[in-house]
Amino acid sequence: QPRSRGLGDVYKRQEQTRSYYVLRSYLEYFANVGGGELHLKKGTYNLLCCLYIPSNTTIVFEDGVTIKRMDKSALFTLCSYNDLHTGKKFYGYNGVHDIKLIGKGTVIFRIENNSFSTCKLFAIRAQNWEDSYILNNIFSNISASDDSALAIDARGISNVIVKGNTITNSDAFMKIIVSRYSDDTIASRPGLVNYEPVYNSVKEEDVVYNIVSGLKTNYAVSYVNSSTHQGTTTKYWNARN
Repeated sequence: QPRSRGLGDVYKRQEQTRSYYVLRSYLEYFANVGGGELHLKKGTYNLLCCLYIPSNTTIVFEDGVTIKRMDKSALFTLCSYNDLHTGKKFYGYNGVHDIKLIGKGTVIFRIENNSFSTCKLFAIRAQNWEDSYILNNIFSNISASDDSALAIDARGISNVIVKGNTITNSDAFMKIIVSRYSDDTIASRPGLVNYEPVYNSVKEEDVVYNIVSGLKTNYAVSYVNSSTHQGTTTKYWNARN
């Protein structure tokens, strides 16, 4: 027999999908017109799926905003919906650029259901990313059972500033991967980043000034230098609050 669903279940599902589809519609519109600015007022925004943020987009989170993912995986990926649908491959810095995620007051990014083991849990994933900012937000409960979760997963970045954020009750804050995926991996996954280490440029002072506490690591940022996504050299940068 099919499982019956009460009105409360239906309403909860509608609330989750409403937030997601409204925000997605704006971001798809920005992708088509070349960018835009979105202000989110106080409230909780439940995401059914990951949201993709295109270039030249500013999102201002007003005081009292909570962005919450009800299941596993990401809150935001810095990538155009158009690029996602066409399977575009990324080289150098031809990914997204000029993205600003700015919190005003208390703004919380939270993943609600983290009872699983995966290396793909993160609040924000950024690939081939330049001239952008993530400022003054709170990352909370970004964790997985194998301690591999990241608030920010950055791959191939330049002139990116991540400052004034707070992260608590999480596995790790930010991982910057300087690498190139193997040819076999790129061929099997359309749209996957493909870049050389020379394209990466990030200053320690642009990513370590955040309030970091209660992590399962004793550093704020790991900077991994590898040739085929297998870490060979890793630098660890501590937070400077």
